Amino acid sequence: MSDNKFTFRKVNKDDLNLLFEWVNDPLVRSNSFNTDTIAFEDHKRWFENTLLNEDRIIFILLDEDIPVGQIRFDIEGDKAYIDYSVSKDMRGRGYGKVLLDMGVSNLKEIRPEIKTVIGLVKPENADSRNCFINSGYTEKSVCYELNLGD
Repeated sequence: MSDNKFTFRKVNKDDLNLLFEWVNDPLVRSNSFNTDTIAFEDHKRWFENTLLNEDRIIFILLDEDIPVGQIRFDIEGDKAYIDYSVSKDMRGRGYGKVLLDMGVSNLKEIRPEIKTVIGLVKPENADSRNCFINSGYTEKSVCYELNLGD
């Protein structure tokens, strides 16, 4: 893939429905730490707050003019936590790595104080783990959970 056909833009108010569609995609939900489907009103409230939050930045990746995915950075001090997803129709084409690489480059331009970028990934999400590793990230920890039931 050639980077010259890709562009990034910051999310804007017109992206409400697009992000709602992407966040409720079954694969995105299953790979999220919160697997519940998100209600539109909850998403709308979150989205409106996000647009006002200077420490939450979301970019949309475009391949030519087609939106293919999003990457969000939640900033805490000199750290940024990543959340990203690729549209279901665009998966398996290497866009995850493009999102990570170009997303961080764009983040560094507008928030040069960021020193560390962190991605939290479920162990069973091999595709995302591989994207992070192929983009130069180092696995730092593993989480263990015991479900005691209801």
